[in-house]
Amino acid sequence: MVLSAHTSGITFKELSKSRGLPLHVLTVINQSLMAELQADSPTHAVRRGWQYGPLPRDDAPAGPGAEGRNP
Repeated sequence: MVLSAHTSGITFKELSKSRGLPLHVLTVINQSLMAELQADSPTHAVRRGWQYGPLPRDDAPAGPGAEGRNP
Protein backbone atom coordinates (compact mmCIF):
# COMPACT_ATOMS: atom_id res chain seq x y z
CA MET A 1 0.00 0.00 0.00
CA VAL A 2 2.69 2.51 0.97
CA LEU A 3 5.08 1.38 -1.76
CA SER A 4 2.29 1.61 -4.33
CA ALA A 5 1.56 5.13 -3.10
CA HIS A 6 5.20 6.04 -3.77
CA THR A 7 4.96 4.74 -7.34
CA SER A 8 1.81 6.70 -8.12
CA GLY A 9 2.71 9.92 -6.29
CA ILE A 10 -0.11 9.68 -3.75
CA THR A 11 0.69 11.62 -0.58
CA PHE A 12 0.37 10.05 2.86
CA LYS A 13 -2.33 12.59 3.64
CA GLU A 14 -4.39 11.39 0.65
CA LEU A 15 -3.69 7.76 1.50
CA SER A 16 -4.69 8.37 5.10
CA LYS A 17 -8.04 9.79 4.04
CA SER A 18 -8.78 7.10 1.46
CA ARG A 19 -7.80 4.17 3.72
CA GLY A 20 -9.04 5.60 6.99
CA LEU A 21 -5.66 5.13 8.65
CA PRO A 22 -4.01 7.67 10.92
CA LEU A 23 -1.08 9.48 9.34
CA HIS A 24 1.31 8.31 12.06
CA VAL A 25 0.48 4.65 11.24
CA LEU A 26 1.44 5.20 7.60
CA THR A 27 4.64 6.89 8.71
CA VAL A 28 5.59 3.90 10.88
CA ILE A 29 4.77 1.50 8.02
CA ASN A 30 6.90 3.59 5.67
CA GLN A 31 9.85 3.67 8.08
CA SER A 32 9.67 -0.11 8.47
CA LEU A 33 9.47 -0.59 4.70
CA MET A 34 12.41 1.73 4.07
CA ALA A 35 14.50 -0.15 6.64
CA GLU A 36 13.55 -3.56 5.25
CA LEU A 37 14.40 -2.51 1.70
CA GLN A 38 17.52 -0.65 2.91
CA ALA A 39 16.33 2.37 0.94
CA ASP A 40 17.44 5.97 1.44
CA SER A 41 14.39 7.62 -0.14
CA PRO A 42 10.93 6.78 -1.49
CA THR A 43 12.38 6.66 -5.02
CA HIS A 44 15.06 4.26 -3.85
CA ALA A 45 12.39 2.12 -2.15
CA VAL A 46 10.46 1.87 -5.42
CA ARG A 47 13.60 0.80 -7.26
CA ARG A 48 14.33 -1.81 -4.58
CA GLY A 49 10.72 -2.96 -4.81
CA TRP A 50 11.24 -3.63 -8.51
CA GLN A 51 14.57 -5.35 -7.87
CA TYR A 52 13.36 -7.63 -5.07
CA GLY A 53 9.90 -8.37 -6.41
CA PRO A 54 7.26 -6.66 -4.22
CA LEU A 55 6.40 -4.44 -7.19
CA PRO A 56 5.81 -5.85 -10.65
CA ARG A 57 7.84 -4.19 -13.40
CA ASP A 58 4.55 -3.33 -15.14
CA ASP A 59 4.19 -0.50 -12.60
CA ALA A 60 7.41 1.06 -13.85
CA PRO A 61 6.73 4.52 -15.24
CA ALA A 62 7.78 5.17 -18.80
CA GLY A 63 10.80 7.39 -18.95
CA PRO A 64 14.09 7.90 -20.71
CA GLY A 65 15.42 4.51 -21.75
CA ALA A 66 12.21 2.71 -20.83
CA GLU A 67 11.92 1.10 -24.25
CA GLY A 68 15.20 -0.74 -23.72
CA ARG A 69 14.19 -2.22 -20.38
CA ASN A 70 13.97 -6.00 -20.07
CA PRO A 71 10.67 -7.34 -18.67
